[in-house]
This record gives sequence, structure tokens and C-alpha cells, in this order.
Amino acid sequence: LLMEDAVYGALKETAAGTMLSKTTKDKRIYVLGPDLAARGFTPEEVVPGVEVVDYGGFVDLAVKYHHVQAWV
Repeated sequence: LLMEDAVYGALKETAAGTMLSKTTKDKRIYVLGPDLAARGFTPEEVVPGVEVVDYGGFVDLAVKYHHVQAWV
């Protein structure tokens, strides 16, 4: 789940977005929609294959996946 400023990495036509698009073929990648919107971006600007989730989706992911990695 990409959140806060990490959402920039999910945008089309960026170096990070290009690399990320290669991982969506065999991995599930999520981006937090409210953080995307707070930075002025829409779901249409996200790399295909990356799923935009709301806060409810964030909670669902936290419950579903017990392994969490964070870099501060």
C-alpha cells in the first residue's frame, strides 16, 4: 500500500511508475486514494494494475495481510 508521499511512485509517466508497472504483472499493489487526492491526482493518473483503495480498503488490507513493512 502506497500512502502519503509514496503515492507519487504510482503515477503514470514517472520513472517510479514505469518500474512499478512491471511489478503489477505478478504482485498486487495498492495506493491510498485520499492521499492521492490530497496531492491533486486522480485514479486515472495511476499506473494500470495498481488498485486505488479508500480508508475502508486500507483497514481491509491491514486485516488480510499480517506482514507489514514500513520505511519512515
